[in-house]
Amino acid sequence: MNKLYILKQLFLPVYNFPGYAGRSPLGVYLAEASLDCVRKEKKRKEKKRKEKRREEKRREEKRREEKKRKEKKRKEKKRKEKKRKEKKRKEKKRKEKKRKEKKRKEKKRKEKKRKEKKRKEKKKRKEKKKEKKRKKEHEEIALLFQ
Repeated sequence: MNKLYILKQLFLPVYNFPGYAGRSPLGVYLAEASLDCVRKEKKRKEKKRKEKRREEKRREEKRREEKKRKEKKRKEKKRKEKKRKEKKRKEKKRKEKKRKEKKRKEKKRKEKKRKEKKRKEKKKRKEKKKEKKRKKEHEEIALLFQ
């Protein structure tokens, strides 16, 4: 077979290819190749899109986890702060109570001391009075015997 015959055959229209009636074998080959290329490109784009979506989902999940972690940390911090304030408040209350109790005891002690002093002074005055009375009686008795 010579080369010219083969070339002619490539470009002669054929009718035994379904969907490509009236085209040459080369035209059919090129159309099939073109379709195959389009299919591959579509598949590649779909794969790329899926990968992008997967990556986006992964990023979203990561962001959600980070947000959750931060929220947990914030709540923990808030809880600790609340606990610390509560402890401080209780400590303050306890000190205040202690201080008031001390003040009350001091007042009571001073009052007791004051009353004791007053009682002693009263006793002393009474004693002085009695002594004065006794002296006066002695003097009267002494005058009677003179």
